[in-house]
Amino acid sequence: MERFKGTVKGKSTLNGILSMPVLPSSAYQEKTVIPTDTEQVIEADKGYTGLRKVTVAAIPSNYGRISFNGYQLRVE
Repeated sequence: MERFKGTVKGKSTLNGILSMPVLPSSAYQEKTVIPTDTEQVIEADKGYTGLRKVTVAAIPSNYGRISFNGYQLRVE
């Protein structure tokens, strides 16, 4: 943690120490995701502060094709 000392002035005065965690900028993760037929929530794994890049792969050729004409659902 990094500590800052200072004084806040206004109607009253506050003296103290403000402590703020400093997160390393190198703790970002990159992930590759393959589309599925259900919703996916992509989050950083434990130990990472966030995601730098998420790559969504192309839909696989064996994924199939779904069509609906308002009456009939068809899976090819």
